[in-house]
Amino acid sequence: MVRVLVTRPEPGASRTAQRLLDQGFQPILLPLT
Repeated sequence: MVRVLVTRPEPGASRTAQRLLDQGFQPILLPLT
């Protein structure tokens, strides 16, 4: 499984992470403020 670092601020980070999960990736959330 390919890991992807997501550095978007919330709530966009969660939406992006869900899209990545749906496509078979393993998102790692590190939301920046």
